[in-house]
Amino acid sequence: MNLASGDGHVCIASCTHDLGGETRLFSYAPVADTRIHQGEAMAIKAFGIPVRSPLTPYISVWHSEFSPRMDAHTPPKKVYLNAIFGDDPWHPPASLVEHAELRQRRDELIFAAVWAVDGADPVLERFAVEIRADGGHTHFRSMHDDENARMLDIAWGSLHLPAHGADNVSFNLRAVMPERYNFREDLRGRRVEVNLTGSAGPIPGWINY
Repeated sequence: MNLASGDGHVCIASCTHDLGGETRLFSYAPVADTRIHQGEAMAIKAFGIPVRSPLTPYISVWHSEFSPRMDAHTPPKKVYLNAIFGDDPWHPPASLVEHAELRQRRDELIFAAVWAVDGADPVLERFAVEIRADGGHTHFRSMHDDENARMLDIAWGSLHLPAHGADNVSFNLRAVMPERYNFREDLRGRRVEVNLTGSAGPIPGWINY
């Protein structure tokens, strides 16, 4: 999936969920914002690190266990996938307070997964979904690790995990997610079906991680 929007953003992943009615959301390849946000200003002042925020927070990336910016030729032992989906490639304000206030009122889905990949077969170690719907009025969290993650009802259409630091993750799956607000807590009553498809590249070195 590589679909360019009118403002130059490239959609690399999409999802649907049925929390409060079927909703489709999108995630994009990261593009650096030319503005200096408050978070970057603090990092630059404190550490002298030339970092930037992505132009939209709705991006899909992965990194390894070594650091967010691993060597391109190093085989990872763990793969950390993070994909954030929204209904458009929103450009948030540079103010941290305004960004947080506005984002709480937007529909979005956050997907995070971790695999150990140093054995013969990848082992799922974490699978988590967080959803805000209905303009932020409906909130759902489904957080699972270790055996709880491996017991989830996930139908994998396809999964490609990177062989080295320049490779991509690609995924196509359907999951029925039971509500669990925090890892290791008891399950709650709601179930939400999610469908996730697309890809994620290695996290760029300029991202304010």
